[in-house]
Amino acid sequence: MNDPAVLFYTSDFLTGVIDMTMEERGQYITLLCYQHQKGHISIETIRLLVGYSVSDKVMQHFKIDKDGNYYNSRMDIEKEKRAVFTESRRINGLKGGRPKKEKNKPLGKPTKNLVDNHMGNHMGNENDNENININKNYFNNDEVNELFKEFLDLRKKIKAVNSDRAINNLINKLNKYDDDTKKQMINNSITNSWKDVYEIKKSIDKKKEVLYEQI
Repeated sequence: MNDPAVLFYTSDFLTGVIDMTMEERGQYITLLCYQHQKGHISIETIRLLVGYSVSDKVMQHFKIDKDGNYYNSRMDIEKEKRAVFTESRRINGLKGGRPKKEKNKPLGKPTKNLVDNHMGNHMGNENDNENININKNYFNNDEVNELFKEFLDLRKKIKAVNSDRAINNLINKLNKYDDDTKKQMINNSITNSWKDVYEIKKSIDKKKEVLYEQI
């Protein structure tokens, strides 16, 4: 049975559809919901769902997989994150919920092996997190800060190293712009699974900003 829910970032979605008509927004959200429930979408199914006049603005938010089907990469990421979360809750439920804390504390000093194990686990956790501190404020704006941490998490998944130097370079690039532009740049990198952030390009023909894929 498919999960009936997925995290939906309303601010990101509104930013992503700001230049769409109401009809185009309806097409976009319909395709996103269908992908969440059924997976990648064939062109025939797209035409069945939203008609032959599907907007180019809508389709630019979808990529083509090896089978020729269309998908929104951000939706795939959020769907996978949701699946991992629900599976962890299911496993905890089978174990009887969260493990209970031990009431009886050990007496005396810890042995050398215990100390070594503790330090080994501690260092292992640091390597796994790769300097990502979920409580750290990289930016003053809360939305930008949370989005940036999500981007760092994506970088980790695609094998990019989140060293202090790499993170500082990303922050310095983003700090050249206002908060709205920061969010657009980070969202664009998340959507396209990029390791870096890039300046928002401007369309010469339309003479307006090209707004990148959001959910």
